[in-house]
Amino acid sequence: MARTSFEIIGKLSLGKETEKFKPWEEKTYDSGWKQRTLKANAHANGNNILITLRAGIMGDNGKIYLYDTDKKEKFQIPYKDRTKKELFDRLKGWQYFTLDCYEGNRYLLELAYKNKKAGKAYDKTLETLGIKEEELEAEYEKAQKMVKHFLSGYDFAEAVHKIATSEKFKNKKWKIRGDVNFSKSNSTDSERWFVTYSPNKIYIVADEEEEKATSTATFFFGKDAVTDMIKDKGEFIVDGKVSYYDDQTKSEQFADYQIVVKSDTSEKAEKINKIRMKRFTVNDDSVKEVGVVVNLMRGAETVEIREEDLNEEQQEALICGDITLEDIRKEMGHVKGDFREANVFCKWAQGYSSGAKDTGYTLDDLIYTYKDEEPVADTVDYDEVEDDEDDIFGDI
Repeated sequence: MARTSFEIIGKLSLGKETEKFKPWEEKTYDSGWKQRTLKANAHANGNNILITLRAGIMGDNGKIYLYDTDKKEKFQIPYKDRTKKELFDRLKGWQYFTLDCYEGNRYLLELAYKNKKAGKAYDKTLETLGIKEEELEAEYEKAQKMVKHFLSGYDFAEAVHKIATSEKFKNKKWKIRGDVNFSKSNSTDSERWFVTYSPNKIYIVADEEEEKATSTATFFFGKDAVTDMIKDKGEFIVDGKVSYYDDQTKSEQFADYQIVVKSDTSEKAEKINKIRMKRFTVNDDSVKEVGVVVNLMRGAETVEIREEDLNEEQQEALICGDITLEDIRKEMGHVKGDFREANVFCKWAQGYSSGAKDTGYTLDDLIYTYKDEEPVADTVDYDEVEDDEDDIFGDI
């Protein structure tokens, strides 16, 4: 099953609480189940992407369920043991949550520290870092206190809530990585899909870091997936699917997924558009797959000014050759359009430079399959580190 992931570089904030919208909730149920839900806005390049963390524990005596990839076996631990270092040693980095608030270059700092301990040269690394030899030990200890790993999404949600509401981290930029999760409406007569952006890694980054909001997906498609070029918008649409694990049916399913491909604006636009359309075209009943990276558009669309957008005086000046369209664009900049939610094609994902691949699926395999029994309620994610005493995370 192919995973759909996302990466956002931008600022983080909580939305305004209303009667219907709660950016932070903590609930305890009669059963003893405790749940936390965090809904935060990630702002990048004029887009606002809602990221959601929802996780819980069965009281303080609950269990955390983990998987040892080396031994290929599941195991469980008491919730109270969730901070033991030996547990993290059994897991890969992608299996736990990380919140890193260190603003320096962690990679080079740890490299310099390790080289010093190993008796290797590290003076050039220190020079790049801009710190003195006698400061290395203290800087390393500081950096270690500013990163925290979690086995429990319940704990991770609390930590992210803390930094999102802290004046210390207000207006800071973050790199936010995670999974895109899909779920279908319980109603058999509804084609509505719900998409959730669930973070598992959050790192502070420099203010000058370029903002972005992208997602990487394995995209499945068949015949008639591509629309004709929509000339007034300068784009064409590709309809297909992405695979995901469905909690309702406890099986792999395929969710609807649409990609917007913008027309190329270079002199080779016509040729490039035809090539891209061809790569998304299937002429038989087979199903192809291709890895794509898309830009997440969740805001007012910024569009380039076209001749039809000009007023009468500007069009006349253009006809007379008194000004060029490029001159007008430089003068007026870009135009903000209506709010739009779209996955805009950016590039092919790694491993797909030669184009789409055969899958062995049929079009019928991509249709959502309901269980015979009534739909069940959402299951609880048990994949949920001893309380840290550093200044950043307090008593989390």
